[in-house]
Amino acid sequence: MTMHKAGSQLQEHKDVLQQYMSSGKKEAKSSWTSRGESPSTLRFSTTDGDCSFPYAYVQYVRFYRGAITVRTSTAKIVINGKNLRPLYLEIERYKTDSVIESSTTMTDDEQPIVDTITINFDED
Repeated sequence: MTMHKAGSQLQEHKDVLQQYMSSGKKEAKSSWTSRGESPSTLRFSTTDGDCSFPYAYVQYVRFYRGAITVRTSTAKIVINGKNLRPLYLEIERYKTDSVIESSTTMTDDEQPIVDTITINFDED
């Protein structure tokens, strides 16, 4: 992949995220969605908007001190919450198609709860 192509893809991701963040979309119903087959993209939904990355862009997934870090070729995504190990395993196996910030506090002590998702794009 050439630097120009990577730069244009990064800008495209930034533009899409900015568009969703400015749209005022405020829905978040569950922490994550798992599918039997392997999806081709991984979508992150925050209270500010959505952003998707092809699984082919994922360089590594790390579970450390209760947080999940997903490193792609264009961004670093940090997921914080409670009981995130099952979600980490699903992302690691490419079985999750979306991760969604929880809009409500769940009482189930074993259910993964995503409190925050932070997406930091690499600089050009």
